[in-house]
Amino acid sequence: MNSKRKFDLVCSLGGNCSAAHNLRYRKKRYHSLPFDWCYIVDEKPVYKLAECFKNDSFELIAQKDNLRSLTPEEEEKNVNHPDTIHYKDDWSNYYFVNHFYKTIENGGYTEFYKKFSKRIKRLLKEIDNSKNILFIISSPFEFNKNAVLELQNVLAEKYPNKCFSFELVEFNCKNNEISDENPNFTIRKIKRDLNDYDFLGTNFEWAFLDNIIVRNPNERKLVHIQKIKKGIKIVLLGAIPTLLRIKLFVFGIRFDFCFGKDKRIKFEEQ
Repeated sequence: MNSKRKFDLVCSLGGNCSAAHNLRYRKKRYHSLPFDWCYIVDEKPVYKLAECFKNDSFELIAQKDNLRSLTPEEEEKNVNHPDTIHYKDDWSNYYFVNHFYKTIENGGYTEFYKKFSKRIKRLLKEIDNSKNILFIISSPFEFNKNAVLELQNVLAEKYPNKCFSFELVEFNCKNNEISDENPNFTIRKIKRDLNDYDFLGTNFEWAFLDNIIVRNPNERKLVHIQKIKKGIKIVLLGAIPTLLRIKLFVFGIRFDFCFGKDKRIKFEEQ
């Protein structure tokens, strides 16, 4: 029987959106993070992430001048996203096929980058506030592990007091195989191609996520304050079992006070 693995933060680094879908399906995704819905066709994005962490240069990803429309050949691979406008970042090689509802020329970039930069800041803040972190890459092809090893080394040097683990899930491989490159880096090779069930959370290859426990980020805070409809919610010591809950209306203002864990704290989508 597999033992449970505990993390303060679990984050998809993209590849395709199957990792983010599976985390959400299992209620292990507490935030929207920058690369949840990004696609890749090679290892360059992971090398670029290593560069960004090393040089504190995340602002280089998805700059307006580096975004271009997809070629007809690239568009053929994105027929499952008919309601969005698709761009590729030529600097990082990340594909943004889920993000634009208006063209860049019609103001789509401003809306996109405001949200994207917010998620970058959130990721860096969550890393700062976490000790054990898991990154997941879901690749539609056999991936060169050296890209992940470089990112792993950069993170170990930049954050010496944190533990970074990696799960690399590869599709379209020659054989089905699970191997540990090192104690904190597992490679899961899958012979078949991606299918719809990889995005519905039901394929057995994703069952390893069931043995992962992700700590609710609000449980790390002594006090959590959240705006709610017509008032505020205050959670004190969210890491302990719920001891007391009080709801009050005072002069038309709603106060929701919880001493202990509150399971009703909303997922941060923006």
